[in-house]
Amino acid sequence: MTPLPLFFVSYARADVEFGPYRDDLSAFVQTLSAKVAVKAKRSIKDICFFDATSIETGEIWTTELTAALEHSCVAVPLYTPNYFTRPWCGREYEIFRRRRRSAGPSGIVPVLWMKCTMLPPEVETIQHDDAAFPPAYTEVGMQQLLRLKVYSDAYELALEALANRIVAAAEPGLHRIDPINFDTLPSAWEIAADADPQSHTEGGVSKTCFVFVSRDGWDWQPYPEASKKIGALAQEVSGALGLRYEEIKCDATLTQKLGETYESQVPTVLFGDPDSLREGWFAQPMKDYDTRFLLNCAALVPWDAQSKAAGDSDSRWQHLRRVIFRQKIEVPPPYHEWRSIFSLDDLQSKTRTTIEQLRARLLKQILSNASDPNGDATVAFSKADNVEASEAAAAAGIPMGTPAQLEGPGK
Repeated sequence: MTPLPLFFVSYARADVEFGPYRDDLSAFVQTLSAKVAVKAKRSIKDICFFDATSIETGEIWTTELTAALEHSCVAVPLYTPNYFTRPWCGREYEIFRRRRRSAGPSGIVPVLWMKCTMLPPEVETIQHDDAAFPPAYTEVGMQQLLRLKVYSDAYELALEALANRIVAAAEPGLHRIDPINFDTLPSAWEIAADADPQSHTEGGVSKTCFVFVSRDGWDWQPYPEASKKIGALAQEVSGALGLRYEEIKCDATLTQKLGETYESQVPTVLFGDPDSLREGWFAQPMKDYDTRFLLNCAALVPWDAQSKAAGDSDSRWQHLRRVIFRQKIEVPPPYHEWRSIFSLDDLQSKTRTTIEQLRARLLKQILSNASDPNGDATVAFSKADNVEASEAAAAAGIPMGTPAQLEGPGK
């Protein structure tokens, strides 16, 4: 019988689609396994379960994987902005939560793989660092410690601290549990969202909500040749800006939720799939949106090269302008890109610029209300770009790490 692994590494596959990032993770796991094996006096061959394949693609829980999830002594989730949005990561984490101990070491040893500006409430109760970790660990994350030579000493210290925590957590380790029905297992993130139905209203300008108006949802690939899913793109951009990410489902409650994000001043970006917008399920919520003017919202519609070549004769474009967004295309509000995105580079650049513009707009409004509730909002425009306004924003708890860029890329 093959010995069960001492610890289980849980990570978001979206974080390692780029080859060098995949190599970073493999190198980290190998070195950490070697350190733990020596400290735990076990063979390195059976010290760690690390699934290098993509279960998110195949959606098959192998016997080896399920056994490791149910019986590994220690869970090692790798925290990144992606990790807290992926359903498969949420399902693995839900198993860890069910197996954790309430007294003593929980059996869960998180790794801050990438810097996360804010952690979800469902993971905040489990400590991810302590005095044994170098300050740089929480400042840049484990991957950056590994990649940059300037952090080589800090990387070794963080590795040592993690290995010690894993060995300590292995006794007594996670609870053993009965076999799990993985077909019905919920994601920890879905459970948390259900428990907090107003989560989309929380965070203000420190987060961005996204709506994927497509039959494929998070997995929609506007440019299939680039193999980039729209959800991964949104997470990458929001993560690079140091913002929390949240998805709002495109369903019958969308109009209400958009109004709530407006009232709570949460930047919200809608991505529209021209093909899906021909279907009534997606068309109706967008028709409703067309009648509303929400200062916190932006809409981006990416088109392919075929549509660009067809110009105004493209039937999808005609449907969009004549049926779905008749008002907003006739009189375009700010930060709505109806016919200017024709490549993945355009989409990534426009997404980042749009989020920055929305945040700047909302921040000006917040500062204006805070400094002079009865004054002219235009007065705050000159303040939002100076040191005094930045200090006021910081005092109000508004992150100002990323300056707003008010100019967009060329079309």
